[in-house]
Amino acid sequence: MLPDYKTYFDHIYLGLREIKKNDTSGNCKKLIQFLEDHKTIINNWLRNYEFPSEEEEIMFFKFIKPQLTSKIIYYKIRQDIYLNLPKSQKAIYKYYDKLLDKNNQVPNKLRSFFRYMGNESTHRDQEYFLRKNNVSDINNQYHFIFSDERTTTKMDLFIATLIAREKIVRYLEARLNEIEQQCKLSKSISNLKWTGSKIEIIELIYAIHHLKVVNNGNTDIKEIASGMEKLFNLELNPYLYGTYQDIKKRKSGHTKFLDKLSDCLRTSIFNEEL
Repeated sequence: MLPDYKTYFDHIYLGLREIKKNDTSGNCKKLIQFLEDHKTIINNWLRNYEFPSEEEEIMFFKFIKPQLTSKIIYYKIRQDIYLNLPKSQKAIYKYYDKLLDKNNQVPNKLRSFFRYMGNESTHRDQEYFLRKNNVSDINNQYHFIFSDERTTTKMDLFIATLIAREKIVRYLEARLNEIEQQCKLSKSISNLKWTGSKIEIIELIYAIHHLKVVNNGNTDIKEIASGMEKLFNLELNPYLYGTYQDIKKRKSGHTKFLDKLSDCLRTSIFNEEL
């Protein structure tokens, strides 16, 4: 039994902010688990709770509960995006763009209800947001959120869906904008393009790192690689450590590129002196 459900929902959102503040990894697993735990408590309360009036029940299922449900849907979608994220920046951009297009399209079955909510209509609220007027089947797409008709109404899940979709659209737009800004910054730094192999430049990066000739050695390999990526307009991060392990396993010499670089310079100097 919840003595004051409005205070309880405030407590949930405070806890949610704390988790988000302490975890910026992009993995939404903790957020989902936190919300699912509280969803269970709210469901147990709803199964035995009668609202004092129809007006309060409508208010709860039209405005209060959909906010919580939308966060569960939103973070489940975010987690799915996180788990299926491609490796290259170009592929990530296409992936986000495709998802944005998909989420910008309101499904046909939601369009009339979307207009109903957008126009702030109320004439069907009793049909939509009172449990006694529930239809027998709950939208199968979200059966994992609520399990019986004492905990939901005919349309509160649809409101949550619309809210979650709007948040996903804003999230994807922000990620696309970040990538576009990074590309602009990269292009403004250099017009150079590395035309050798990635294993060659990674060999060079590790040589520079171990020689400690950048920032007096007070920098890590990722920073040097990032600088090379911007200078030569390429992407190295997914290959950096694995390629270095391949270089270390070479049986015919660990520094093929550096040796070739040294030989080429010596030959050029010798020819110029003739």
